[in-house]
Amino acid sequence: MTLGFMLPTPQSVQRSRSVAARVPTVPSPNDGLNLRDGLARLAPTEATRLDNFFPCFDCVRVRLGYGEFVGTGLGSGSVPTLAEYRSGSSHAFLAGANGNLYNIASGSAVSLASGYAENRWQWQNFDGKLGLVNGTDTPQQYNGTAVSNLTLTASSGSFPAGQPIGIAGHRSRTYFWWDNDQSLWYSALNALGGSLTEFNLSRVGQFGGKVVAVSTATVGGEAGDFAGGGIAEDLLVIHMSSGDVIVYQGSDPGSDFVMVGVYRTGTPVDPRTTTKIGDDVVLLNSDGAVPLSQVLRVGRFSRNRTLSEKIRPDIIDAVANNGANSGWELIYWPSGPWVLVNVPISSTQSYQYVMNAETTGWCTYGRFSSPINAATWGLFDDGLYWGSHDGKVYRMQGFTDVGASIVTSARQAPNAFGPQAIQKLVKGIRPLFEGEGDYSMGVSVESDFKQRTPPSSEITYTGSGVAWEDVEDDWDMWDYEWGSDLGGSVFGDWIARDARGNRFNVHLTTSSASELKWFSTDFRIQNGVGI
Repeated sequence: MTLGFMLPTPQSVQRSRSVAARVPTVPSPNDGLNLRDGLARLAPTEATRLDNFFPCFDCVRVRLGYGEFVGTGLGSGSVPTLAEYRSGSSHAFLAGANGNLYNIASGSAVSLASGYAENRWQWQNFDGKLGLVNGTDTPQQYNGTAVSNLTLTASSGSFPAGQPIGIAGHRSRTYFWWDNDQSLWYSALNALGGSLTEFNLSRVGQFGGKVVAVSTATVGGEAGDFAGGGIAEDLLVIHMSSGDVIVYQGSDPGSDFVMVGVYRTGTPVDPRTTTKIGDDVVLLNSDGAVPLSQVLRVGRFSRNRTLSEKIRPDIIDAVANNGANSGWELIYWPSGPWVLVNVPISSTQSYQYVMNAETTGWCTYGRFSSPINAATWGLFDDGLYWGSHDGKVYRMQGFTDVGASIVTSARQAPNAFGPQAIQKLVKGIRPLFEGEGDYSMGVSVESDFKQRTPPSSEITYTGSGVAWEDVEDDWDMWDYEWGSDLGGSVFGDWIARDARGNRFNVHLTTSSASELKWFSTDFRIQNGVGI
């Protein structure tokens, strides 16, 4: 008997199923960079490149731009020192450049003193004054009006040769140290400098080395803490070039200092690579960005507890290759909220690793395009500033780099969109952006870990897009004419792309001169065998 229809074969069923398209949505890589794990292990919301995009809770957005704050009067060389001074109502912003110390708080350079051989100063606000040392020139102090010599005398014996290279304040005393030396010199109570007493560390550390940095960590005084009894206490933390971290409890090295312990971590990079975040201290060393609280608990045993764990291979290589260059800094900007590492790759060039302090997602600034060649970074009136290598100071603000568009690049993690063994076909993508002005974009779809360079500025969007509620979910958007004005705030247009494989990811670049956020990307995908 012959039937009027044919039963479907398994092969025809598979072919039929392969024709049906689906449109999964992938959030933007708002979890930031992951340069540690293999490509097959990455989460869909991670990235292997995220340059000039800042990861947020629900999107990634183009980083802040910068504008010129001081354009003349600082000479034509590097500006490697920016120091904020506060005492009561007196407020100043000091810059070290061109053999001078300047007050630039007004946006103009006013020279306070001149004749210095070194422009890279370390500083400490203390007792209504700002103390400054640089290892070469006579120590200085600023009282809100004028700069003068800071007097230092040894209470017994003599200082090491040269001038102090470092200064820190801790529990109403100031501490100084010299380059290539294993001693701290501490002041009398409530004194900036003056008569200093030696505190020899040569018989304390396990691996020797010299003093590189001194910081203060706060413990909460709970039952298991060093202070105990429910009272918070500041501990003195001494960072040695050998990787020893020496911690003391007490306020007077001559009478009540008690050693908490000597801990082992990576080699510190620079005196400016420690910063306090809350009650903790973050150290930048050859292991990455390491919270002191983790060093005190596990030492160097568990590197996966570093703040920079997801970028650890990259940042370790950066330190190994560029650690001898001047300009390394670690700074916390609460308003960002950024934790920023300045990486000097030459005497005039640098890029930055930046972490969102709220989400701990990492990105880079200026590594591949739109560079920020900072000699130093500084905070003033809750704003973030940087000194250039050509006599200027800039403030991070707005959405352009002194009028120039900011260029981004991002390579998102591969995504299997279901069973990895099933081959798939991508026919189009729809990145969803929100912006307030024109921008251009180049985008490619990469398959099975094969990298493609996206076209440069292939698509240009003008105007301000459409309203959120009007974003189309219709394949007819293929007929959209690139570059036309949608008249709102959201850009979400289908872009024809053809890629075959088992895993796919987006690699895109943007160029913009206004605020721009990337929320997600839709993929038009067909499953099948042998496609």
